[in-house]
Amino acid sequence: MKIIEALKNLKTIQKRIDKNCYQIKEYCAYVSYETPVFETEAKQAAEVDSLIQSNLDLEKEYLRLKKAIEITNLAIVVSIGDRSYTITELISIKRVVGKFRLNTYNSLNPMLAVQRMQGIFAKGQVDASNPPKVMMVFKEADRNTKTRDWEDFLSQIDGKLEVVNAETELQGY
Repeated sequence: MKIIEALKNLKTIQKRIDKNCYQIKEYCAYVSYETPVFETEAKQAAEVDSLIQSNLDLEKEYLRLKKAIEITNLAIVVSIGDRSYTITELISIKRVVGKFRLNTYNSLNPMLAVQRMQGIFAKGQVDASNPPKVMMVFKEADRNTKTRDWEDFLSQIDGKLEVVNAETELQGY
């Protein structure tokens, strides 16, 4: 089974569990003047038990598939450019770490210095012969290049994971 098939199966299992839960709610009780949906109380109780057992079995299959996906994601190494990553690392970069890097680069801006300078002007602490100016210790062009390069890398991850998920057999399944 390929990773992509396992991921689809996880979603299918979730839907089946949700459907069973709805039916469990529907059949687990009835009003005394109603006829049980399954003709007798015993048959209805058996149906509820069957739905519960079905969900327990689905939970086991979900965990089995999830574990196999995680084992595979830790074991398979993928190259992007001149670097190699496990699938787990690429997923973490996409979901969390990628934002860390973008936030780091976006932090390279003079906004706080500009606010402090405005405060100096507002307090009248300005020497007219030598007015304050904002001094940047980074090059905006470098920041923009690094940001663009990182965003390009993040977009490469999506394409790489699609291919890997479609081609890679689950390990430990």
